[in-house]
Amino acid sequence: MQTWLSRASVSGEAPFLAGYGPDGVPVNATGTGAGDGGARIVHFWATWCGICDAMDDNVSMLARYYNVTTVALSSAPSSDVIAHLRERALEFPVIMDNDGVEAARWGVRGVPTTFFISGDGHIEHVTIGYSTRLGLLARTWWFAVTADS
Repeated sequence: MQTWLSRASVSGEAPFLAGYGPDGVPVNATGTGAGDGGARIVHFWATWCGICDAMDDNVSMLARYYNVTTVALSSAPSSDVIAHLRERALEFPVIMDNDGVEAARWGVRGVPTTFFISGDGHIEHVTIGYSTRLGLLARTWWFAVTADS
């Protein structure tokens, strides 16, 4: 089912991703994380998305251990995103994508959409919809480990 849902998503080499956070500070998501085999996760979400809201804590937990960058799609104004992060005590980098340019470049058709990227920069897996904490950890671990082999 995930393969069918993610058919429009970009595949192969992950597109460059950089932008500005809700606080106006530049965010670059193309680097690799320490201790994770270079694997990284790019997670598209929105403040108005109930499924995203249910998944926020799972993504925040993942960001404590792996290189995670999130993209807030159509979630203007920035003050709404800042308030959302504070109210939920969420700690992950956010790139604002109010006009949907990044979502279009990545082929995102709905939120939440999560891309799992190997250390060599290739998109290894895409999930659309809710993912459990265990599901996120298992996918991240799998692609971090298999990228080294």
